Amino acid sequence: MSPLLVEDYLEISCQADLDLLIARWLIPIELPRMQQGYQLLLEAARAGNYRHWILDVRR
Repeated sequence: MSPLLVEDYLEISCQADLDLLIARWLIPIELPRMQQGYQLLLEAARAGNYRHWILDVRR
């Protein structure tokens, strides 16, 4: 599983066999960056036709 997109605050990867998009928030962020991150997630989900998302916010 290699990343589709890596920003300084967000990593997006996928598991195509499970129809799964995985987002890992890498640092604490403010609302504008969160909104930008969710927009990136939505674009990646639409491009790859991923219906299921896992959001990893443990950091």
